[in-house]
Amino acid sequence: MAPLVFVADIKTVSQEARDQAIQHLYKVTDYAYANESGTSRYLVCIPIDDSDNTSIYMVEGYKATKDQEAHRAAPPVAELFKALGGGLVSAPPAAYTLSPVAGFQRSGLTTPPAGAVIILTTFGYHAGYTGFAVEGWKALVAHAQANEPGALAVSILEDAEGSKIHSVQVFDSEQSADAHVNGEAIKANRDHNGSARNGERSVVRVKALYGYLAK
Repeated sequence: MAPLVFVADIKTVSQEARDQAIQHLYKVTDYAYANESGTSRYLVCIPIDDSDNTSIYMVEGYKATKDQEAHRAAPPVAELFKALGGGLVSAPPAAYTLSPVAGFQRSGLTTPPAGAVIILTTFGYHAGYTGFAVEGWKALVAHAQANEPGALAVSILEDAEGSKIHSVQVFDSEQSADAHVNGEAIKANRDHNGSARNGERSVVRVKALYGYLAK
């Protein structure tokens, strides 16, 4: 599991613009894999829902802050930023970088299998309650790791200052993702954390077009 996790939600102006941005991201991914030992995860993702044909989600992992900074200074990333700033996006990407407070990754896993589903979530909490909520998320992680072989990797990310908890959850199939979402661990998480939530909620299912989960 990467010590630092970066997730970005990129909104392009059209499907054609998304296709152009994705081509740049493929080049960045290849560069990171070949040249950046500290870039431990790099996934170019789009929503599974085909009605959203303008969004891109990036899921990245870094061994240290210096590795993320070095990546952002790399030549193909500069080209990507230039392209995005040249009219491909409708707004600056929404992004965060956080250290996991809980999680796991199955050993030997380097790329998502065909049909893998990645669930990205954000839940808002009343001020001062993210620490309490983390305990509920830790229980969910422990259950998934021990009892859900289709759960390949999970990272729980606490933003105490922003009163949010994010998660990145990778499953080997839609069936495994559905079983997780409808399972007892999710219900227990909801029962534990529900009263602490403030109503802010985002859940999106994406698929990886390109990239790697680990080197």
